[in-house]
Parts: sequence; structure tokens; C-alpha cells
Amino acid sequence: MTRKTCVVPHHKEVKAGTLKSIIRQAGVSEKDFIESK
Repeated sequence: MTRKTCVVPHHKEVKAGTLKSIIRQAGVSEKDFIESK
């Protein structure tokens, strides 16, 4: 098993680019992230 580390800011609002970077670092596609809501 490979472990990944992802830093997530603790703000009320996160910029779109930052959110995309977090999603990418987590190894999740944008489509899967949106559909998981």
C-alpha cells in the first residue's frame, strides 16, 4: 500500500486552483469528486 500526504488548508473558502491541487494530490479525479457530493 502506498501512502500519500495531502495538506488541506483550514479556511472557510478555498481557491479553485488549490482545491484542484488537493483533489489531484489525493489521487481522485475531478469527476469522481463532484459525483461524490
